[in-house]
This record gives sequence, C-alpha cells and structure tokens, in this order.
Amino acid sequence: AKRAHDLQPFINTKLAETYSGVEKESVSAEWLRDRQEKYFDRNDPNRKLPKEILGIIVTADPQIDYIEAQLTGFGEGDETWELEVFRFKGSPEYDEVWNDLQALINTEYDHELGIKMSACAAMVDMGYKQERTIDFVRRFEQYRRVYAIKGDKGKSPLVGRMRETANSRSPYLPIGRTRSYRLLYTRLRTGKAGEGKIHFNHNVPNDYFIQLANAHVYQKWERGEPVEIWEAKEKNDREEAIDNWRYALALVYHLNPQYAEIKKNLALQVAATMEPKRHQSDQKIKIAAEYTPTKKDIL
Repeated sequence: AKRAHDLQPFINTKLAETYSGVEKESVSAEWLRDRQEKYFDRNDPNRKLPKEILGIIVTADPQIDYIEAQLTGFGEGDETWELEVFRFKGSPEYDEVWNDLQALINTEYDHELGIKMSACAAMVDMGYKQERTIDFVRRFEQYRRVYAIKGDKGKSPLVGRMRETANSRSPYLPIGRTRSYRLLYTRLRTGKAGEGKIHFNHNVPNDYFIQLANAHVYQKWERGEPVEIWEAKEKNDREEAIDNWRYALALVYHLNPQYAEIKKNLALQVAATMEPKRHQSDQKIKIAAEYTPTKKDIL
C-alpha cells in the first residue's frame, strides 16, 4: 500500500496535481472491539431482536468464492445495530449461495415486542458478477425492496438516482464512495449511545474490527479544489465489513424511515397478536362459567 510519503511524488508527477499532505487517522480496531455488546445471541434459540430496533435490512458483498452478508437493525435517530455476519461459501456463478442469501432476506426473527420481523429491504453490490446479481434482485421484484448497487466516485451523492446498466438496461442504485465512507467513519467515532450510533454485537468474526479500521483518507487537489481519497491501509486485507456497513447506512438513508409512523404500525401489529390471546382467554372464562362439574370431577 502507498504511504503518505509515497503518494506525494506520485500525485505531483504522474497526475500533475497538488498533494495536500493532510492525512486523517482512522479508528482503531481495539477501540471498536471494546464496544461490543450482547443483545442478539446467534446460539440462543430464544433470541429476540431488541425493542429499540424498528426495522432490519440485509446487505451483501459477493466475492470470488463466497458472499459476505450482514443483517443490520435500525431505530430512531438512525441508530444501527450489527446483528449477525454471514459468509455463504461457494462461487456466485451458481445458485446455491444466492439461495442462501435469499433465505436470509426472507427469514423472520422474533422481536421483544412479541411480533416477528423480516428484512424490509436489501442492497447487493453488483461490482462482481453483475448479471448474476441482477438476476438475483429480479427474484424480489413483486414483494420486497432489494436493490442492485454500484459504487460511484467523486462528489456523488450518498445514494444517487436509479440508473440502468448498459447491456441489459437493468436498474441499479449508485452509492457515492466518498460520502458513504465519510458517513461510516463519522458514525464509527460516535461512541455514546443515541442518534447515529453504531452498535456491535458480541459474536462477530475475529477479523471484523481489523477490516473496519483498515481505511484512511487523504486529500489531493483537483482543479483547485480539495478532494477526499479513501483507500485501504493494507491493500491485501479484506474490506467486506467496511462495504457492508457503507451499504447499510446508505440503505437506511435511502429508505428515509418515518419512525413515528413505524412505531404506530408496530403497535398495531402488537395489538393484533394480542387479540387472539384475549379471545382465547374470554372463551375459557365463558366455558368455565357454563360448565357444571359432575360428582366424579369433585375431589
């Protein structure tokens, strides 16, 4: 990987641009690891989504021989919770890994409110195996918001307007690289609970936090303006944790959740689940009132 002192001559001589020499530090893996909480145990069959979570989403980053996916919860103030990280092993050339990803998106989870919740939306990076990704997204056209996405460089918005691929004219959403990195690392530095905080579950893979801490940013000048350049500190290290978090934050932004309305709808769902229980209880009382015990029933 190029270091700061390597980048200056490269940018100045090869790109004919001015290098600013300003380099910002990333967060540390140790600091992020220390923030782990225990709120959704993958080994507990009775686990429930925390009551603060008002919706869940899935993001996925296909690689050459696996698909890395993340299940993320979100709540008021765009607070987010990493719930579980999945690695579906196998080539994205074949249906098996895509079927695993589809099952994840469709999975229902128990919620502390007493209801069940499944992913309301998903994003899948189409940078690798574009046509296979588009074919997968088409599976959900009729009943769920699942988007193919592609990175967009420069000063692009966090989530751009829907575009079409050149060959099949299939829709996809562009995700601004600079803005998504900036948003992620701003949120990662938010250590206090509340608006915008990212929560980490206790059961993430060992290298998860190393990946998250592997990006840094420097500035260069283009046409008289400073431009942020985000890149990995170590080029050979994996980056799926970073990418899935960038996509998760972008997806929540794109959904633009109206939390007051969501809470009202969840309250209605809770009331609907309670109604059959009340009805069963009323029936038991009625039957008990009408039942006259025989002598053999009396001890």
